[in-house]
Amino acid sequence: MTQDRGPSVSVVMPAYNETVPMISEAIDSILGQTYTDFEFVIVLDNAENPEMESVVRGYADADSRIKVLKNEKNLGISESLNRGIAASSGDYIARMDADDVAFPDRIEKQLKYVMETGASLVASDVVTIDGQGAPIDMGKVLRRGSYELGDVLRHTNAVTHPTVMMSRDALNGLGGYRRMIASEDYDLWLRFLSGGHPMRVVSEPLLYYRHREGSLTKNHMCSYIGGKYCRRLFRERLERGGQDSFSETDSEAFYRKMRYFDLRYRERFNRGYEILDESMILFKHGKIAAGTAGLLGAVAKSGAMGRVFLERLAMAIAKRQIFKKSRLRDGLFGEG
Repeated sequence: MTQDRGPSVSVVMPAYNETVPMISEAIDSILGQTYTDFEFVIVLDNAENPEMESVVRGYADADSRIKVLKNEKNLGISESLNRGIAASSGDYIARMDADDVAFPDRIEKQLKYVMETGASLVASDVVTIDGQGAPIDMGKVLRRGSYELGDVLRHTNAVTHPTVMMSRDALNGLGGYRRMIASEDYDLWLRFLSGGHPMRVVSEPLLYYRHREGSLTKNHMCSYIGGKYCRRLFRERLERGGQDSFSETDSEAFYRKMRYFDLRYRERFNRGYEILDESMILFKHGKIAAGTAGLLGAVAKSGAMGRVFLERLAMAIAKRQIFKKSRLRDGLFGEG
């Protein structure tokens, strides 16, 4: 790819409570990209973390591609991202998190794929790492067709947020990120989908995705309710000509209806969900008796797990059918 003829890219990265080694590794991985025609917007969302600010501004002093924004108070990820995007100038926005590590050719490969396919959004697979950087798991490879990705997104969030590169025009046309309790990324992907914007996946890992204890993703109930709320809004847009009922008040009411703000109920739900996760792994490996015992234990911890299990089972069946049709399509049309 001839870099001086390609579209410019803005990497946007919010930072909050990451350690200095983590954010340094994240920044180094972007500055070391094989594609160099980009700007790097870092949004500091923790005004009371002077050590992080000092490190980030040190990088900015040494590399003119870095632009640093500091929130005077904690705004959260949605508003921080919108602020960073508004301050950027690239035709494409590449997301990055301050505790992850990009592969050296991430931007080059995603930008090349955008140009080849005309996609408005391109994601990739990941290698999951722990807090110390040791690999935990390889991400599951999604095939490249937006047909498959779009169908899967109707059931679950199949896109890892910090792997995304997206068109500024498409993002602005959708109004950017919306301020939600959780799943602001899934909400955006479903708005890309309902808006008819093509999405693709580079079928290889391009990011080391860090799994940290205590992160929001460990709050299973929050993610579970967020997913249900995003899918409800998606269905509304399909039925109402692109309009939905989202508001911060509506979002809070949905979570309240699901008993999210009942702390004891939420604790039982989260523990039950963890037990259910373990039982699903046992089922996957053919350990039916142990999986059944785990399922019963999950239901005993939280009665909601029976419903969650049936929903996840239906989701797994739907995904199996989607992938089966996708393999059939690939065989007919020769897509890889």
